[in-house]
Amino acid sequence: MVGFLPFNYTQEKLLETLHPDTCQMIVSKSIISIISILNPRTIVLTGNLLDSTCIQWLYEDCKKWIPESYIPEIQYVAETDNYYLEGMYQKALELKGVF
Repeated sequence: MVGFLPFNYTQEKLLETLHPDTCQMIVSKSIISIISILNPRTIVLTGNLLDSTCIQWLYEDCKKWIPESYIPEIQYVAETDNYYLEGMYQKALELKGVF
């Protein structure tokens, strides 16, 4: 949903920009926006646009705008299936009143 952030791009231009070698500015601004609004403890990235090497430049870009003590842990996870299944399991336990 970060594709709806106001980057002064049309949707078409945004899609043209979202490639591994040209996405840094958009990804960084999106993550900085998320941190500013939600103040999460952890941000998990996935998908074919990024890889584990993006963590360092993303962290450095965040430090330009956000104090280091407010920057959450940023992780890259190639496969999210296990996280998805664990989340569904935890939700089922919540609905049953176990937690």
